[in-house]
Amino acid sequence: RAYDLINAHDIDAFGELREAKAHRSRTLIVLRHAKAESRDDWVGDDLDRPLTAGGQEQAGELSAVLRGYGVRRVVSSPAVRCAQTVEPLAQELGAAINLEPTLTEEAYADDPTAAQERVVEIAEKDICHQTNPRPCTRDDFTRFFEQAM
Repeated sequence: RAYDLINAHDIDAFGELREAKAHRSRTLIVLRHAKAESRDDWVGDDLDRPLTAGGQEQAGELSAVLRGYGVRRVVSSPAVRCAQTVEPLAQELGAAINLEPTLTEEAYADDPTAAQERVVEIAEKDICHQTNPRPCTRDDFTRFFEQAM
């Protein structure tokens, strides 16, 4: 459960800092989808594999946690399970989900560099060119991907 990862008081405290504009950092949140139907049991295109009922619940809980970070833009893989994971957040924000075709397992397998470069582009546009005290570099994100993969 998302709330098992963070104390509700911390969410409130962070929200108060954000409202007071007392935080200066920007955050790029990269997350995996909530609990999805089993790949082994799914018949059909893997991109169409949805969340389980438990995954839908996780997505709703995750929305409350992510709101504490002041999310303004939602980008997702076009995989149904990924878009379903961020749908509650997007609805609460009144934001569209920007589907990014380079953020699929298949696209990454075909061209890992394209996915990495697209995440860097998103981060540079939405994070690095704002009030970040130290500008992000492509090397920062390359290190991130090397550690994450």
